[in-house]
Amino acid sequence: MQAALESDLGPHVLRPNQEAGFWSSSLPRRSLADMRREARLPGLLRLGDACVILLSGIAFLDYREAAALPSFASPWIVVLCATLGAANVLTLFGAYASSTLLNESLSFPVLYLARAFFGVLTTLVVIIAAGALATPAYPAGEEVLGWMLSSVSGTVALRLAVRHRLLRMRAQGRLARNVAVVAHSRQELEMARKSGENAASFGNLIGIFSDRFADDRLTGSLDDLLRMAKSIHIDEIRFGIALERAGDLEAAVRKLSAVPTELRLDPVLTRAYVRPPSGFDLPPLTIKRRPLAGWDNAVKRTEDVFCAALLLLFVAPLFGIIMLLVRLDSPGPIFFRQQRLGLDNNPFNLVKFRTMFHEVEDPATPQARRNDPRITRLGAYLRRTSLDELPQLLNVLHGDMSLVGPRPHAIAHNEKYSQLIDCYSARHRVRPGLTGWAQVRGWRGETATLELMRRRVEHDLYYIDNWSLGLDIYIIFKTFPVVLLGKNAW
Repeated sequence: MQAALESDLGPHVLRPNQEAGFWSSSLPRRSLADMRREARLPGLLRLGDACVILLSGIAFLDYREAAALPSFASPWIVVLCATLGAANVLTLFGAYASSTLLNESLSFPVLYLARAFFGVLTTLVVIIAAGALATPAYPAGEEVLGWMLSSVSGTVALRLAVRHRLLRMRAQGRLARNVAVVAHSRQELEMARKSGENAASFGNLIGIFSDRFADDRLTGSLDDLLRMAKSIHIDEIRFGIALERAGDLEAAVRKLSAVPTELRLDPVLTRAYVRPPSGFDLPPLTIKRRPLAGWDNAVKRTEDVFCAALLLLFVAPLFGIIMLLVRLDSPGPIFFRQQRLGLDNNPFNLVKFRTMFHEVEDPATPQARRNDPRITRLGAYLRRTSLDELPQLLNVLHGDMSLVGPRPHAIAHNEKYSQLIDCYSARHRVRPGLTGWAQVRGWRGETATLELMRRRVEHDLYYIDNWSLGLDIYIIFKTFPVVLLGKNAW
């Protein structure tokens, strides 16, 4: 079977290594660092453009006469408005679109450079025209011309340098996306094999999987794909869209929704059923996008590190007092540690202040409930005010958790509810959080019934699909009154 895989799917296919017990791959050059750089490229270009315009304005405009001008016409204000406005105008011109940066730019650089040229030029013309209308005598024409030429040439030169780097990465095989295919028929298997021959357009076909039929050319089942996703970075999973296979498609999407990757429908895989006009292919349609992809992940991680460090500094005295009180209240360790599942179902050790009498941990331990005899006197207060969660700020700094996200459950509870609730495991597509959308919406504390847990999961999945920095800030501020009231916490 391995020989068939290598001959049919090409050199990029992943294959099971039975002796070593893991998936071996011939994709050593496409590292996780390359993928992160690729995802952050639009944000880095925005920062680069802002620096070019700002430094050009500082270099060419004369600031000695600034004191004699109205505050709104100061060169500092003009340069700042141009710097901030350029990013928005360039976004409207499509200068940061992934298709522009990684596809069009490599084969047709004129369009790639024209977007930046006209975007920066439009921004500066509008800002300078507004300044000239306010104070006709300032700024001088030669200063403006120098600023415009420097800014435009700088942004174009920046893109030429990026393009040169991307060309080198493409020549080394480091830009093609890792794609797995779920086939529901042998026709889709054949189309996936043919599409995978062109890595530049389709991506690196790393395997074809199916639970629908058996074939020696398949890489494995959907369970094999789930195991692979834990050790190999997969950029996207593609499905065919044959209407008669709608039930199988729905089941496959539900099963794979826990994988933190893009899930897409690809009409090309279903040409055996749907034949588009000659020379025309419908693009893949996204079913579920990768959560916190690219720059969003960097923004959220910056938010976590900054806020967690600030909170730890602020609560350090309280932290010490609670440690002393826990030690005096009952015998046993100060901290309670328990293994939980985090991002992509990877285990980590969650840390809390101990709130129960010390005893040997039972993996099947039930959730805490009202008037639970296991809880100490101090523990009842700590749990009601959520002060027992403070040590999890260390988990946030370490990268195991986030300030906001689905609350991590005990492994025994995960195993139980993943069998009872569809898409339960999709909670692990992001890092677990200290607080979350479910908690501030009233689904905090004990989940005594299956319906209560289902409502909590619905809120967690809503947060994952609708994340924004503003939503995180709202949840953080909403958490304080929820904690002070102590509702549903025992």
